[in-house]
Amino acid sequence: MERRNVQVGVVAFQGGIEEHILVGERLGVAVKRVLSLQDAKDLTHLIIPGGESTVIGHHMVSTGLDAFCEKQNEKGNLKLWGTCAGAILLGKKASPYSLDCIDVDLERNAYGRQMDSFSTLISVQGGEGNIPAVFIRAPRIVRVGKGVRILASYEGEPILCRNENVLISTFHPELTESSTMHEYFFSQF
Repeated sequence: MERRNVQVGVVAFQGGIEEHILVGERLGVAVKRVLSLQDAKDLTHLIIPGGESTVIGHHMVSTGLDAFCEKQNEKGNLKLWGTCAGAILLGKKASPYSLDCIDVDLERNAYGRQMDSFSTLISVQGGEGNIPAVFIRAPRIVRVGKGVRILASYEGEPILCRNENVLISTFHPELTESSTMHEYFFSQF
């Protein structure tokens, strides 16, 4: 995996924090926990994990990480990736804490309750073969705006999108053995 000088963090209030860190370790990328603005200093890449978007959003507001992400996104200085709840926070209108960093509208818990969780194989545009995707109370992307590329779909609906600086997935790649999505975020994005 070709890597530039990446400094990766994961918002560490709640959710799939350890899973993202472990994938980074498998790839030889140090991923640090981000709980404050000081922790975010000098990052090139930041993951907002799955979990409960209201809890994560509230903590981001209380620490100023929300404004930091918005400002760094506007400047193009920070690559952001939101998985599931993180996608809700980076998109538009799905939460009072949505940051509007990517022009997509999402609907929370659109694939059902916890008991409706499932995994499937998906094909990613430009990728080789299929990768596993885990959906847990996943949001649905209901509108994709200009400048947003759809990289993968499930049953005709977008599940993986990106613009210049933001990647969102409505699924949890960190809960699988595949490191494809993390490799993409760390080295190609």
